[in-house]
Amino acid sequence: MAATMISVPVSTHVQETAVLAASPAKVWAVVASGLSFWNAVESAELTGGASSQTLDATTRLVFKDGTRWTTQLREISGITKSVSFEVITCEPASAVTSMIHTIRVHPVTTDPSLSFVEWVVDFSNDATAAIVLDSSFKRREGLKDLETAAKASA
Repeated sequence: MAATMISVPVSTHVQETAVLAASPAKVWAVVASGLSFWNAVESAELTGGASSQTLDATTRLVFKDGTRWTTQLREISGITKSVSFEVITCEPASAVTSMIHTIRVHPVTTDPSLSFVEWVVDFSNDATAAIVLDSSFKRREGLKDLETAAKASA
């Protein structure tokens, strides 16, 4: 009898948050410039659009593990300090049909030297529990890297 894989229903929404020891202005400046703050990223190259902050701009990300993403900027707002991008290609091929990332920077009202940051990923409904859990850990690492980059910024 062949082994049968059991599919477990899972939320396809990942939300990781952190309070960072850097002002919202510093954190936003890092976030708005792209994902090069993330230590998992080896290189980031603008491949389409006038700048990385232009709607529909595409960026080629090469990760240290060899994975390559092409992302497309879907939304950016200096007012709400949020950015959303969609992964439009992935090499090797991703096990999910789509993933959209949103990073938002909020002030901590009791201390203006701190930021509350959330990194959300919404996957298509073909995401597995393993993919969602892996994404959760990677966003946590990314938030730590963001704090380091924001503290180091001038």
